[in-house]
Amino acid sequence: MLKLYIPTLGRVGRQHTYSHLPKKWKAHTTLVVPKSEAKAHGDTPVIVCPMSGIGNVRQWIITQHSGDKLAMLDDDIRFDVRRTDEPNKFKPATETDIDAMFKELE
Repeated sequence: MLKLYIPTLGRVGRQHTYSHLPKKWKAHTTLVVPKSEAKAHGDTPVIVCPMSGIGNVRQWIITQHSGDKLAMLDDDIRFDVRRTDEPNKFKPATETDIDAMFKELE
């Protein structure tokens, strides 16, 4: 199954991407945080990254990942879908929409 990583810095208590994921996908998602923020995320799964700078963090994620499928998500994503009644307008994505998106990506 696809493993999701969210590199994050300075968003303790404001983790938009993780909070918008369906429960099914939260089980396959890990926040990648600096040591100073590891405990502050509570029960959310985290791994501490010893690197700094987003390029270095992303490379570290790839290096430490085991498995064949991974995706990295920004830490400020809110998922929307295009409305059918007004094609240039959007509405919040449902859990079904998000699940379908990640299955397609997988």
